[in-house]
Amino acid sequence: IYEVISILDDITAKKQIEQALKTEKEFVERLIESAPVMISLVDADRRIVRTNPTLNRASGFGPEEVAGRDLLEFVLEDEREQAADVFRRVMAGESVSHITSRLLTKDGRHCEVDWCFDSLRDADANISGVLMVGHDITELRQAQAQAMQSERLAAIGQMVAGLAHESGNALGRSQACLERLAFRVEHDPAATDLVRRLQAAQDDLQRL
Repeated sequence: IYEVISILDDITAKKQIEQALKTEKEFVERLIESAPVMISLVDADRRIVRTNPTLNRASGFGPEEVAGRDLLEFVLEDEREQAADVFRRVMAGESVSHITSRLLTKDGRHCEVDWCFDSLRDADANISGVLMVGHDITELRQAQAQAMQSERLAAIGQMVAGLAHESGNALGRSQACLERLAFRVEHDPAATDLVRRLQAAQDDLQRL
């Protein structure tokens, strides 16, 4: 009877473990599917194993269109060397965070993504692939660029306003001198004509 009880205990424990593993797997599946960030699982040969809906929506590619393809196919050509180096480092056991790269989309555009990388391990604790988690920062970058442009335009506006003010002061002094000069040369038609032309040019500068 003790043997029967022991066997039943073993079966119960085994079922509890199986149920716990099933629950954990279901939780991970829901987490990957519903995560608001981009998630990709890549094998040791740099082949895409899985992507989540957020990444699929951002890239325009369905999961069946990317599965089995080289990760670098979806990276802009001038960033592929960096991406390959990051992949090698993670496969060597290093965690890499905040690497920005441009993800190619199905319609030929690209989105800018801030990636974090970590290694995946098998049951024997050997590194078997790479986990990639990314945040789409395209709109953030655009907003930053617009803010910088606004700051530059504001600085230019301040500079021009200052330049206009100082130029107006200088033109005012020059105009006063020309008026005095016109009084002194009023009996010299040639000199008077030159003064008149100078005053007209100054009026044009004042309008500018």
